[in-house]
Amino acid sequence: MRILKDNLAKTMKSFIKFKDGRWCMKPTKVDEAIDAIINTYEGEGCVGIITDDFGQVFFVIYAADINRLRKVQEYYIGVTIPHSKVDTGKKNIKEKEVVDMSDVNKPIKGDNFVILKNIGQISAPEKGWKKELNLVQWHGKEAKYDIRDWAPDYSRCGKGGAFTEEELKSLYTILKGLFESEDTDNSNVVIEKCALEDLYKKWDEISIHAPEAIRTYLKSSRVDSLPGDRAIVSLKKGFYDQLAKEENRKILTAFISNIVEKPVHVELVESSLL
Repeated sequence: MRILKDNLAKTMKSFIKFKDGRWCMKPTKVDEAIDAIINTYEGEGCVGIITDDFGQVFFVIYAADINRLRKVQEYYIGVTIPHSKVDTGKKNIKEKEVVDMSDVNKPIKGDNFVILKNIGQISAPEKGWKKELNLVQWHGKEAKYDIRDWAPDYSRCGKGGAFTEEELKSLYTILKGLFESEDTDNSNVVIEKCALEDLYKKWDEISIHAPEAIRTYLKSSRVDSLPGDRAIVSLKKGFYDQLAKEENRKILTAFISNIVEKPVHVELVESSLL
């Protein structure tokens, strides 16, 4: 019988467990699992116990294709630790031994990445794949917060996005504002008109009725007036770039001009005090 992922799952079912985002195998199950592979597939494949650069130990199953071995699946066993860290009261301890760490969120290493921390699963789209937020180091560079789809064994991944801590905080602020915004239809809301110099007094209650395209970015904003029909809008960090876009600036200018019933010139300011 050829070793394929669908029939392999049945063979390995009693030896593995899915924990902390990956398939794990206890060290005590290794010998039994090897016997099961040999008895089921005979000469169609083999097993290797592989230790990576981080000391992580994997039970790796290979299928015998023409002139080569093809890696089919791997299961996390644990990590190796030096003899000096092992309880010397135990007998017959080798220089290194495998310690079961399946209950701990250990780094997951691939060819060009290391998942340093699994933060949470966002969804499970299909066929065991899952969309996750992780802290990932790509190509040995600075670790970033990463959102993308992963295969169950982390051997493959889909396209995604990576964010620095500051970018993730900005994203959080945008999403927070989006889901906390008024869930109402503003098309029929009548906004009381006022003079430009009085706009700052009513801005909090007026801004929540801004057009949907810019409403989120006006959260916790402030407006002040200056001579020459100028409106100075102070914005939270991260929102300035969005409202500075020409289309959004035009919407904001039209919104304020409509309230004060005359054309105004809108200037944007990013404030760390909001």
